[in-house]
Amino acid sequence: MRGEAAVRWIAGAAANGPNSSPSLLALTNPTALAQENNPSWPYVQPHPSLARQGSHSLWWRRVVAEEQGAAKGATSYSDMEDVLTEQPPPSRFFLEDLNNFAPPSPPLPSPFLLLSNPNPNPNLLIISISPPSLSLLHHISPKTLIGTLILPEIPLSGNPLLPSPRHRSFNLFSLPASPSTLLAAVQYPVSGERSHAVAKTLLDELRPERVVVFDSIQRLNFRGRLSTDEAVAFKIETSRQRSEGSVLKGVDYFPSGSVIDGLAAAILARCQVKKIKGTLCVSWPDSGSCNFVKILHNIASALVS
Repeated sequence: MRGEAAVRWIAGAAANGPNSSPSLLALTNPTALAQENNPSWPYVQPHPSLARQGSHSLWWRRVVAEEQGAAKGATSYSDMEDVLTEQPPPSRFFLEDLNNFAPPSPPLPSPFLLLSNPNPNPNLLIISISPPSLSLLHHISPKTLIGTLILPEIPLSGNPLLPSPRHRSFNLFSLPASPSTLLAAVQYPVSGERSHAVAKTLLDELRPERVVVFDSIQRLNFRGRLSTDEAVAFKIETSRQRSEGSVLKGVDYFPSGSVIDGLAAAILARCQVKKIKGTLCVSWPDSGSCNFVKILHNIASALVS
């Protein structure tokens, strides 16, 4: 009977024209066909313009959406979620892919040196980056502050006039007992993107004959096991330094497969390019111990003498 009723409705709608098409519109949805004999089924007469434009499917989706929204508590069709106009989901692009479409950020100003003596030309430049080496450097006395390296992006507000181990600075010192030796204390972190610029400025301005850098071993970059109860030290040398003989006697070479990055690696790479005798000494643990500070003190004393 329902199939015959559907045929009669379609035939009646076709005979009477678009103005009598409610039954035909209802048949565009299976739910309407199932409820054709139910007098309580909500039915809305479409506007004649929709019927003339052939927008039966669009009109029916709106009617069904209004009925479903009313069941959920929505007051109007505009209050219901619309997947076509809602905010899009988070982008699937990586951040570096999105940056390709953005204008590049302006370059940072280059680092620069402020020196009391414009041409120091030291025979030996000792650079302390690790906490144990910085602690040792600040216990060396007497020493004279002769300059500082400025990174424009590093704020220096609040720093005292006199050097302090607790403040962010990159100071250079000379030793009255050894005027040809300079000490550098790196007391703020230098990002990897700025390490090469800092190394270039430092070595090109000072032009030392020999460079020794003290840094720490990063556990993630070390291939092997490290114990917090055991202090170890390794060295890496440039080709020229190795050909003329090591300055750190009794220190093993850095194990193959391990990695050194950051400012210390950039300084050693710059020494290799400029054919400067350079040595990098890395230690573990980062916090240091009394015995290990004594070892560093013996190494530094041998270098200065």
